[in-house]
Amino acid sequence: MLAACASPVGSGEPGASSGSEPSAAPAASQGGGGGGGGGGIGTGSGSVQFQINGGFSDSGELPFAGDYAYFQQAGVSFLVFTDDTDATEATGVILTLSADGNVFQYVTDEIVIPAATCDWNVTRNDATGAAGSFDCTDQSGFATDGQVYTDLDVSGTFEVNS
Repeated sequence: MLAACASPVGSGEPGASSGSEPSAAPAASQGGGGGGGGGGIGTGSGSVQFQINGGFSDSGELPFAGDYAYFQQAGVSFLVFTDDTDATEATGVILTLSADGNVFQYVTDEIVIPAATCDWNVTRNDATGAAGSFDCTDQSGFATDGQVYTDLDVSGTFEVNS
């Protein structure tokens, strides 16, 4: 499986973080509340914009995958963005947001980037959706041809409305 861009709890501002202190999900989605804490699987709209620089470069905007791509339960959200449903040719960004840490993954038929150290600013992560930004520097990427990149910088923004 892919490694994580883990980010433990950040500063007192919901979703705010710096490079040395990863962010938590906003207070509205950190467990509290009753009845399961969130939206479940459903449809939605939104996108992720990203830029990757270094030995491998890519940039663009990917639409939110909609059905089965948003799961918000007890403060954990799983967001999938892709340009195609054909997994053999698709480009995808997967974001997992939680109070225990946030995960960024970039996957194509050429490379996998499981960013390990990111600055996150999650401004929303609740039953209505999620939004924020990320900045990951000096990350590794693993190409399907065996090449390993260790100089990748990844940044972007995302917004999903359920």
